[in-house]
Amino acid sequence: MAYKVGRGTYGVVNKVRSNRDGCIYCMKKVKCGHLSSQRQKEVMSEVSMLKSMKHPHIIGYITSFMEKHSLYIIMEFAAKGDLGKIYEDHKLRKLHIPEQFLWRVLCELSLALHHLHSNRIIHRDIKIVNVFLDHNNTIKLGDLGVSRVLQGEEEMAESRVGTPLYLAPELIRRQPYHFKADVWALGVLMYTLSALRGPFVGENIYVLGESILHEEPRALPGSYSRSMRDLIRSMLLKDPSDRPTIVREVDVANS
Repeated sequence: MAYKVGRGTYGVVNKVRSNRDGCIYCMKKVKCGHLSSQRQKEVMSEVSMLKSMKHPHIIGYITSFMEKHSLYIIMEFAAKGDLGKIYEDHKLRKLHIPEQFLWRVLCELSLALHHLHSNRIIHRDIKIVNVFLDHNNTIKLGDLGVSRVLQGEEEMAESRVGTPLYLAPELIRRQPYHFKADVWALGVLMYTLSALRGPFVGENIYVLGESILHEEPRALPGSYSRSMRDLIRSMLLKDPSDRPTIVREVDVANS
């Protein structure tokens, strides 16, 4: 039995129960017949990376198979959904999300990103709806569909992918980018959870891009600690070389 629970980068995601063990999983179905060869390579890249990315804060890969020109990817099911539900609930009730929870989100996502970056992988699509909670409230980073592996120490990615609101300035400028683009996106996510609004606004993609390039986010609520506000602000610095590393974020979150 399958129930639709969302949509990933290139496919529909369903909640399914295994006939073999009775457990609940997520199944992403990606129709491959009409996809370009480049799109098919990107889809297969997600599968390849999922197989190798075993980490307590990354959605786990179970198996995959092809059937009738569609690729099916079976993944760990996050029983409590994505962070979008928490964001929308607090925004509707006009209640700030507790700082203790935000520190945990930051710490556990930073650990997940440190694992990816240590394996030369940029996630490239960090956003609220790609972060999940399992039945134990463990934070899980999902949807590696647009991730990219960097083979060399100095290699820089060049294709512009991701969700517009979360794009770093270097992507807006169509410049080569590196792991600090993920730091920026994580900063946007943390700002959005803290302020219950995005750090940048625009009535269209062009205006949004100009805002990202030239404007500074409004101050975060004073109810949050200075250390949290300062760290989020540092993650949103325009120059990627000025942003903290993921290792630094883990250190601050654990201090």
